[in-house]
Amino acid sequence: MVDWLLTETDFKIYEAYSRIDHSIRQITTAKDMLDLANERNNASFLIRFWSPSVTNEPVFKNIKLNPSIGNFRTSLEGAGIIQLEHGRVENGRIFNSTLSHWNEAGAKAKCIYPSDVVNWKKLRLISGQLSRQIKNKQAQTKVGAAPVLKGAVDQLSSGLSLWYCGEEIKKHDLDIGA
Repeated sequence: MVDWLLTETDFKIYEAYSRIDHSIRQITTAKDMLDLANERNNASFLIRFWSPSVTNEPVFKNIKLNPSIGNFRTSLEGAGIIQLEHGRVENGRIFNSTLSHWNEAGAKAKCIYPSDVVNWKKLRLISGQLSRQIKNKQAQTKVGAAPVLKGAVDQLSSGLSLWYCGEEIKKHDLDIGA
């Protein structure tokens, strides 16, 4: 999926929050994404996508920290940002990932960042393209209506299970090859 985002869209991908006392990192290759996932050691983590066709520039927010923790960290913010929460692996179970972004009404009502700088039509268009790419091209199988991507299928082959809507699902429960 990351390769598609980087080659077929104008998205710029960043970690949602930088490491403490480090600059925020941009994901420019699939290897960068794998490195980030490995660094997080199967914990959930966030990445955020910004598109110059949706809004002119992203908002990088500097966060001052309690000195006992560190000096700062940076986050990517804004009404026109798309966020992916990569699911965690815990107790032998793979938890689902979620993709989200503001819609125009929600951003106008609740977002602290300007919503009038967002091309909402373009955001809906590329969000739809992203959803179709995941569901129709990247998914190797589905659990209910939820797509299961190659990385999760690979982990199922190593003996892990999926945890979805309070139910444990093993590889043999899915319609996928051996």
